[in-house]
Amino acid sequence: MKLIRKQLQKINKPAIKTIHSSDGDTIDCVPSHHQPAFDHPLLQGQRPMDPPEMPIGYSQENESHENFQLWSLYGESCPEGTIPIRRTTEQDMLRANSVRRFGRKIRRVRRDSSSNGHEHAVGYVSGSQYYGAKASINVWTPRVISQYEFSLSQIWIIAGSFAGDLNTIEAGWQISPELYGDTNPRFFTYWTSDAYQATGCYNLLCSGFVQTNNRIAIGAAISPISSYKGGQFDISLLIWKDPKHGHWWLQFGSGTLVGYWPVSLFTHLREHGNMVQFGGEIVNTRPGGSHTSTQMGSGHFAGEGFGKASYFRNLQMVDWDNTLIPISNLKVLADHPNCYDIRGGVNRVWDVQVKRSYRLIQSPKEVLVSHDVACFNNSIVVQILVSLLKCCERKDKCVRSCIAECLAKLALMEPETMVPKFASSSAVAGDLTQSLSESIFKPKSTIEVKQIDQEKTTDVNDLPPIVLVHGIFGFGKGRLGGLSYFAGAEKKDERVLVPDLGSLTSVHDRARELFYYLKGGLVDYGEEHSKACGHSQFGRFYEKGEYQEWDEDHPIHFVGHSAGAQVVRVLQQMLADKMFEGYENTNENWVLSLTSLSGALNGTTRTYIDGIQPEDGKSLKPISLLQICKLGVIMYDWIDIPWLKSYYNFGFDHFNMSRKKTGVRGLVDLLLGNAGPFAACGDWILPDLSIQGSMKLNASLQTFPNTFYFSYATKRTTKPLGMMTVPSGVMGIHPLLFIRVLQMSQWQFPRDIPLPYKGYRDEDWQDNDGALNTISMTHPRIPVEHSSLILRSDSDCLPLQPGIWYYKIVEADHIMFIINRERAGVEFDLIYDSIFERCRKHVFRKAPQTLPNEAQHQERGGQEE
Repeated sequence: MKLIRKQLQKINKPAIKTIHSSDGDTIDCVPSHHQPAFDHPLLQGQRPMDPPEMPIGYSQENESHENFQLWSLYGESCPEGTIPIRRTTEQDMLRANSVRRFGRKIRRVRRDSSSNGHEHAVGYVSGSQYYGAKASINVWTPRVISQYEFSLSQIWIIAGSFAGDLNTIEAGWQISPELYGDTNPRFFTYWTSDAYQATGCYNLLCSGFVQTNNRIAIGAAISPISSYKGGQFDISLLIWKDPKHGHWWLQFGSGTLVGYWPVSLFTHLREHGNMVQFGGEIVNTRPGGSHTSTQMGSGHFAGEGFGKASYFRNLQMVDWDNTLIPISNLKVLADHPNCYDIRGGVNRVWDVQVKRSYRLIQSPKEVLVSHDVACFNNSIVVQILVSLLKCCERKDKCVRSCIAECLAKLALMEPETMVPKFASSSAVAGDLTQSLSESIFKPKSTIEVKQIDQEKTTDVNDLPPIVLVHGIFGFGKGRLGGLSYFAGAEKKDERVLVPDLGSLTSVHDRARELFYYLKGGLVDYGEEHSKACGHSQFGRFYEKGEYQEWDEDHPIHFVGHSAGAQVVRVLQQMLADKMFEGYENTNENWVLSLTSLSGALNGTTRTYIDGIQPEDGKSLKPISLLQICKLGVIMYDWIDIPWLKSYYNFGFDHFNMSRKKTGVRGLVDLLLGNAGPFAACGDWILPDLSIQGSMKLNASLQTFPNTFYFSYATKRTTKPLGMMTVPSGVMGIHPLLFIRVLQMSQWQFPRDIPLPYKGYRDEDWQDNDGALNTISMTHPRIPVEHSSLILRSDSDCLPLQPGIWYYKIVEADHIMFIINRERAGVEFDLIYDSIFERCRKHVFRKAPQTLPNEAQHQERGGQEE
């Protein structure tokens, strides 16, 4: 109790006026300079800032100035110079799981829900610089079944990664029985600068957010509330970065400034955000061992539309010039779409019911966020069977299709628990047969995730091949006397290909070789590229491609280790850009999935340790390990012993470095860097693996919306007691890598030269696996960060969403996935088994269904019947 009283004294400041609300809240009017924000060490002694510069294009003509909170509906307000703060009571503290973490979210560094219960359905934009966002958020009272669960709708401004350095600014409405003691929707704010670990909190429950308004109480109940098929009400929120002082301001729709988050609170949000999200979040505590029936939004799926499903409208961004602009390229993501889904679209026809302070106007952008309890329990099975019996009494074709759909869902259920693996149910929302009928006849996305029974697949040739692409110094099938680069992992599946690509050739050249390995023919490195780099345009001839039918209808799964992952990304971009002469039909959809194993997605600081100049990320230091490597490679290829090169080949045959073709003079030119792969062009692998080289590659590489992306990032470092980064023990790290793990964990970019990119920090790049930095392996980050979700188990990412990098951090060194299976232990088998299972059972592409019009139904109805 002493701790509780101490916390209450810290949160509840002395008030000069107290207001008692009809909903039971007590509102204290606290002098603005005594508010909790100024307890923060960085803010002590300060006073609230003057109003900021408004974004260009903001208009108040569609906003209202009426009250929206219960406590002030009857004219109550706090005096000028004070702010209203909802009083925290002893009962509030006693409801909390932890007094010390009262007012904070559960620690989490990920966006999936399998470990901490957080589940999301969001629309988002990423890949640019965002200085604010605006939206009107539909207000509902979704059912929250447990004291320790919540449901909310909000705007997120995000910077950093979904790891320990995540920065967020959040605002919206929420229902949280634990925090407030009731189920009223309440206006709230949140912030964190370390992924919800030690910084940030809700509302004013800690120091941070500075409130400047005397009429709005953060954490107070909202009124009025939307009703199903009835009046619809929303709140408009605008968050933006003041171009003058840099603080992040929050405004409620009437033009009323609520306050600001001081820029000093943040690390990555000091400049701008790199992602904005609009949507819903719930906590699933799995009561009774099954999925919660806590609702999101209105508690109805997005397909039901306006007046039934919850919405966000008038979505806008604030750009670098402090201008409000319409949102574009909005993507949607649902962690568990069977339970909570989301749709984006345009709707210019709005219901004209206008009540109190909320008007529904023409909207250029609408996002529907919805909920349904899509996770079966035993009682729902009975309802399914009853619905089936009712279906059988009818004769029309649609209902018979509904029965087939019902049976298909039942077939997916576990016998022991009768819980489906992937199924959707509207048992809580209403009629099952109606829901199933809608799911059949409404158009679906071109990407679906389903479960396939591999035991029923009789023809191996019907399976899309899984192609394993080796990394630097790697080799394919048939080299090194039959040694397996992937330690025999290719034997785990019946259709796995292991191409032999140049082990030291550039990412560009290896991508070209990979294409012709699969399709067949003479490798064409490209006329322009070949001339620029001084090698032959054509290389090895593949008489028969390993997968000649490869196209959009016969896509491929790729698994790339180390540099092999970047090779696949470059190949996919080449397919999208139609860069292979004679193949005009290529596109990015030829790649079904990419799994990166310790992938070099953003370069590595080891290149600088081994001998690449950090000034340009391309040229070699005069004395270095790579100079010795260069000498060895040149001599190996110049001597050109056929039987030796058949045993192992660096892949530089198209440079014509053989003594028979260049002679002694040619050898001198090669050694002096006047010719060959180590000349000024730098057409070999190491420049592509520097941070600068990776940035150059990544600038033209996309993450495509119809491809599934996964990555396993390895790490063999730790930071004991938050001090310096060191190797995580000696045992388990390969002797050849231990010194490099230590060196990379301590390496710092020279301060007398420009940093490789804006925002670079040495501490971000210290975790490593002895070859690559862990930050580089998770997902493409520089120069633009791509969408990503961190996982902790391989099943977390189901159901799958294309166009997002799912990544998992594994405690291992760089060669855990290759060469020595016994050394890797059981985790080797677990990871490869999960990869192949995912490729075979959970990822495939299906053509979109079309919706026949009424005339077509009438014309063909008799024939179909």
